[in-house]
Amino acid sequence: MTHSPESKRIARQIQDRYKIPYTAAKAIAEAFLASDLDDVHHAHNVAAWVHATGGAVSWDVAVRLLAQPQAAPEGGTQTDAVMHRDVDRHVWKFRIDDRRDARGTARIQTFRDQVHRGWALITIRPGDRGPSYVNGAEVFRERAWREFFAADADAPTLVFNLLDPLQVIPGWEITTVSFDRDGILSHPLPAPRDLVRRLTEAGAEWDAGTEPQTPKPTSVRAVRVFRLVPLPEMPVPQRLFREMGAYQSVNWSAAVEVAVGALQNGAPIPDNVGSDVALAAASLWEDPIVLSDDRPADFVNGQHRAQAMRDQGVKALIIEDRRLADDPPLAGELTVIVERP
Repeated sequence: MTHSPESKRIARQIQDRYKIPYTAAKAIAEAFLASDLDDVHHAHNVAAWVHATGGAVSWDVAVRLLAQPQAAPEGGTQTDAVMHRDVDRHVWKFRIDDRRDARGTARIQTFRDQVHRGWALITIRPGDRGPSYVNGAEVFRERAWREFFAADADAPTLVFNLLDPLQVIPGWEITTVSFDRDGILSHPLPAPRDLVRRLTEAGAEWDAGTEPQTPKPTSVRAVRVFRLVPLPEMPVPQRLFREMGAYQSVNWSAAVEVAVGALQNGAPIPDNVGSDVALAAASLWEDPIVLSDDRPADFVNGQHRAQAMRDQGVKALIIEDRRLADDPPLAGELTVIVERP
């Protein structure tokens, strides 16, 4: 195939934006130019999908499924040929930690595509328990793989449908996540439009479904709060097990400032905040930094973020804490989030 200047231009754009090999970017650009499609966003959607799935979807499969028309098999439909839904569990209960009986909830729908690859659409709603999709990505992936794709050699590709307003950044309501070779979260990306279309055609439902019922307490004894704590009062992390590069790349001073404003005002993160800062800020309440009740205290969650803030000289960070409902606010208290019986 002749490599036209136009295909090279599109390929360079795709490579620079999505950080995929030039060979793949070039093939996507050429397939787009050879197709009947007239919107270059189709090519970008293919590249974004390849990138978002961390290579679980190779560029040639992506081009074949997204950039070219699909022929329906005899006796079937085009949707049947591309993807189909297998499971829709409105209240999926999964174990968060094997060491303790802590369980999360979400709605999960599972799919198979034309090459029999597994996909899991996980809807997180207000009232669902468990970690955020960012900090709990490895848990969602492992539990979905174990329960719904146990016979598969490869983990399913995850797509998150975020209905909980505390977890949503505008434009990221439907999000894919990718993982490195060790199964650790690499980064999230907004889901490509064509992927959303294909899931919808396969029967995906984007509403909350039957939401988990939270019993109303008859009496309130404790409340969950978020408070701002001077960093020197925090313990020093002792068991760092993840690479710190991604954590260090975030401007945590800005993220803490944005999170403080959102929590104090009960308002969403402003649209003009950069996505990296917005995601970092949201993580401080979606998957909060928590200390143990031990003396001296240790980290239950959030030690990598705390270490990055310490390295950057951040003056204070946000943690989750609890107090009795009738007690006065704790030092640095920003807001009361959830009442617990």
